[in-house]
Amino acid sequence: MESLPLGERIRAARQERKLTQDELARDTFSKSYVSAVELGKIHPSIKALRILARRLQLPASYFLETLEPDVETQQAQFDLAQVRLLVMQGGQEEAALAILEKLDRERLNEQEGTEAVFLEGRVLSGLERTGDALIKLQQALKEWEELDEPTWVERARVLIGEIYFRQHKYILAQDHHKTSLEAIRDGKVRDPNLKLAVYANLAQVYTALDMHDAARALFKEASQVATAVTTADSLVTTFRKIAEEYADEGNLSSARQSILQASSALESAETVRLVTNLHLVFGTSYLSGHNWAEAEKCFQAALSSAAPKLPSAIRIAACNSLANLFLRQERLDEALEAANSAYKTLREEDGTISLSSSYSTDSSYGSPEMAAGEVLLTLARIYEKKKESEEADTYFEQAIEQFQKAGQPEMLSSAYFSYGEVLLERGDSVNGAHYLKIAYEEKSRQV
Repeated sequence: MESLPLGERIRAARQERKLTQDELARDTFSKSYVSAVELGKIHPSIKALRILARRLQLPASYFLETLEPDVETQQAQFDLAQVRLLVMQGGQEEAALAILEKLDRERLNEQEGTEAVFLEGRVLSGLERTGDALIKLQQALKEWEELDEPTWVERARVLIGEIYFRQHKYILAQDHHKTSLEAIRDGKVRDPNLKLAVYANLAQVYTALDMHDAARALFKEASQVATAVTTADSLVTTFRKIAEEYADEGNLSSARQSILQASSALESAETVRLVTNLHLVFGTSYLSGHNWAEAEKCFQAALSSAAPKLPSAIRIAACNSLANLFLRQERLDEALEAANSAYKTLREEDGTISLSSSYSTDSSYGSPEMAAGEVLLTLARIYEKKKESEEADTYFEQAIEQFQKAGQPEMLSSAYFSYGEVLLERGDSVNGAHYLKIAYEEKSRQV
């Protein structure tokens, strides 16, 4: 089909998607314009071709010459990427503005050029140059409406609303955020981060206007979105669902972008998880060498980096490692606090521990039952040290039960052995010998 004249290619793509000329034109072009393009009487501009390609769910390269960008174009794209990163970092407005001032915008395509205008508006807003910021953001909003980019339209609208709020123009702010909320409810906006910003901003405006019932009415709707992005797993699920919705509509470009966002979320979580794992590994090494101070530093660092978006098993491992360190140092109250924190995570997960599929933080945490067994065994040892035998017995029995479920004879043998030794120390030689015998039998089965 690429060998056909441009107009015929556009007509063939339109007919393949069962669109009329009116449907392709929408309110950007006229039907007669589309007809003239298809008949070869008019050669559309690059901007018009990009809009038509997007509506036909085709890459612009399908209608345009695809050449490797020249050095100047690559430099402009690189500069734009730097600005994007600086804006996301925050507090880098001066540096971002310096790059924007030298940016060769003629080398950017329409989408990139409009994003540059939008980013300049964000930067100027951060520098409290609100008048200039509003001009840039309104320009970006208008251009994205022409490019038929509803998500980007609402991003610009949200920032405009935020500026009005800072200026105490609450009614104007409310109008902008309510328009964005309608776009969310109409399914035009799917980005969860943008949704959360809209809910928060509108609730803030309602509060400023003493419309507290209206603010509270948004909470249920907003909390559902928040729940969907609380963990890396839920965030990935959300973006995959969004990608499927776009794909079902034939919008493969947006579907691909959502998949990239899901991958990015996983990569970010994986990086933090690996940092946490590093602290745990070295903490265990220091613990084995009886270097309590360095071990504690590592475990505390692991706990600090084990953010809520990380798998539950990592948070449990960090707390449990710290508990065992404190137990060895006879810091029993601190040990109990750390172990209870791990146990609380277990209970909150309702027995379902989110485990990573690679680079396992702790080989013994290969299943939820193993994680539970480790924590329960730590609690048992702590209570035994505290001379609270009844509590210790309960946790020993629960730990053994979890290791039995996990089908891990090595850890089960270790739990039996620990409990047997405890019973012997208490003077209960019959039961102590019984558990030691079972421990030996489990150990023999491994061989």
